[in-house]
Amino acid sequence: VESAREGGFAQAEAKALASLGAAAAERGDAEAAAGRLTAALDLGRRVEDARAVASAGDRLADLLAGNDAGPEPIDREALRAALREAPPEAVPPDSAADPAAYREIAERWRVDGDGVAASYPALG
Repeated sequence: VESAREGGFAQAEAKALASLGAAAAERGDAEAAAGRLTAALDLGRRVEDARAVASAGDRLADLLAGNDAGPEPIDREALRAALREAPPEAVPPDSAADPAAYREIAERWRVDGDGVAASYPALG
């Protein structure tokens, strides 16, 4: 996690946090699991990493559903669906065929960690 953070690899950091959270849940350390999974979910949404969001959301739903603190059982599928909700600033359905919407998203990814435009080699 630290290496990914220091190197600016936010997606790798989100996936590592999700994996560490899952491992903590397997060990029975609910506090560490909740912290890591929540961090993975937050970071995954910020960097639009669907795999990290789905992984962390599913594990967090399992962790919360396994908690018998309330009088009613928790609906795991409803909780998973809520945690895996589309990340902020996703392409809305009405603009799914709009190339400008995709260019806008691509432009957000065309910078390095310092906000400086990254150069890519020409294709072909």
